[in-house]
Amino acid sequence: MPVLYVTVPPAATARMLAVEFARFFGLEFSGRANITDVVNAVCATAAHTGVELVLVDEIHNLNLATRTGAEVSDQLKYFAERLPATFVYAGIEVESKGRFAGVAHPL
Repeated sequence: MPVLYVTVPPAATARMLAVEFARFFGLEFSGRANITDVVNAVCATAAHTGVELVLVDEIHNLNLATRTGAEVSDQLKYFAERLPATFVYAGIEVESKGRFAGVAHPL
């Protein structure tokens, strides 16, 4: 499975995004599972299945002006650092909304 595909949910939190990654692999977690457990399971599964490309859709749902949006962006950056894969981001009007501006956030 060389390709992983996720969408950024509206009003996403970092944990919600991590769960979206887990859902792609069919991994299930209780509501009590912490984000570290979810991320570690996703990274281990991605390594085991040989993921080479990660497609992240709907990044226009991120609002980098909010703390939650910045945390989701940081979570994406963390996944990009942990997974030996190429990340491709897609969304509507992302350039005009400043997703690629500045140095603090990759989106």
